[in-house]
Amino acid sequence: MKVSKRQDAIINIINSKEIETQEQLRTELNNLGFNVTQATVSRDIKKLKLTKSVNLYGVYCYKVFQQTESKQVVDNFIKSSIISINYSLNNIVIKLNPGMAQAGAARIDQRHIDGIIGTIAGDDTILLITRSEEDSKKIINEIDKLF
Repeated sequence: MKVSKRQDAIINIINSKEIETQEQLRTELNNLGFNVTQATVSRDIKKLKLTKSVNLYGVYCYKVFQQTESKQVVDNFIKSSIISINYSLNNIVIKLNPGMAQAGAARIDQRHIDGIIGTIAGDDTILLITRSEEDSKKIINEIDKLF
């Protein structure tokens, strides 16, 4: 069977049952018709970035890491830190609260926004270099959507 189907099954198992060990997960997969070894389960756990967290009874169980939720929290925090956004020709300057520029620049870079040539971050300032003044105007209009 395909790796993606097996990994989808793992996510379904983790979301529906409290799985404490790789052996429990392997057994559940075998019950669903996936003949897997412990090594395969271990690789899938790493690939899916599963984490362990404590349940209500103090037992560590596998959980699916909710990356989108954590990115939304970071984005909201960055957005609340923005003081001003200005541009001059093909340069955009974003002023933020102290210590927030690096995180803001990293999130902008992760999004691979068309029109941005480069990003430079200090402590409280981000400099975006764009291809043109038109790109600067477009990107400034999108900044609210970015965070």
